[in-house]
Amino acid sequence: MTRTKERILLAAARLLAKNPGVSVSDIAMEAEVGRATLHRYFSKRDDLLNELVLFALGKTNNIVEEALAKELDAKQRLEVIIQKSIPMGDLFHFLMTDTTVYTNDEAKAAYQQQLDSMLLVVETAKKEGAISENVSSGWVVYALDALLYSAWQGINDGYIAINDATALVTGTLFHGISHPPTKAFQRGRL
Repeated sequence: MTRTKERILLAAARLLAKNPGVSVSDIAMEAEVGRATLHRYFSKRDDLLNELVLFALGKTNNIVEEALAKELDAKQRLEVIIQKSIPMGDLFHFLMTDTTVYTNDEAKAAYQQQLDSMLLVVETAKKEGAISENVSSGWVVYALDALLYSAWQGINDGYIAINDATALVTGTLFHGISHPPTKAFQRGRL
């Protein structure tokens, strides 16, 4: 992928996170490219959105695959995935609110790959005792997605600091909210 194309995608993600109806002209301005350049990469707005979905899912799939390749226990893998996912809020913010972007087969396959990889990590965490065997693995994956989205939203709204987000998400995932286990977990409260 060229730097220009990546710059356009990142600019689109930033603007779409704030305004799902942002114009292609505004995206081009944010990316510091002309409209003609943007249209050379993406002939239609839908092409841009589809590519952004694949770009974002590819980034998270890479994070998960890198975590799986490391010599870590499953809890540590989940912590790495969370830590590396937190700074990617802009990429996913609009994806969480516009589920129509998951309609093409390539996006569905990339998302399924992500879910399958996360289910593997969660199943391993259950076997290692980091997550209760009594909790559905699918529920844990969806809860983690919701926690990440909440962190991105909290950062975006200014309620939590990005430096506290990883501790908040991991603390909530592994310990719930009734008895905060660490000072970092407590710092992020509203």
